[in-house]
Amino acid sequence: MLGWLIALLLMPHEPASTLLDRGRKLTVERSYELAIWTFGQALVRDPTMARAYSGRGYAKLSAKRLDGTHADFERAASLEPDAKFQALVWNHMGQVDELAGDATTAIGEYERALTYAPNKSASEALKRLKP
Repeated sequence: MLGWLIALLLMPHEPASTLLDRGRKLTVERSYELAIWTFGQALVRDPTMARAYSGRGYAKLSAKRLDGTHADFERAASLEPDAKFQALVWNHMGQVDELAGDATTAIGEYERALTYAPNKSASEALKRLKP
């Protein structure tokens, strides 16, 4: 933990790409709140970094913190046209809405994810949610 505290003090001088990588590592380590903050710092440096919006959204989703999660994924989708990225982001939006109890919207987002690329998670969710 001391290492991360030192890293936080050094962050003002780190580029967005380094912060993106650190946020991803923190998410893997399940340090979601720190990951969310770190992705936010990456976005202060580069507000067009789609993967930082997606990473922050995923950390929020993993922490079951839904405030602003959908907006992060929507912004990520608006910034990066890559089909595999779009499939992943739309799948995550489906997960957010499913977690929020909105199955109808989630189904639409899972279906949209599949229009971009095959996605096992979205396919399984549709089997689970569709009658």
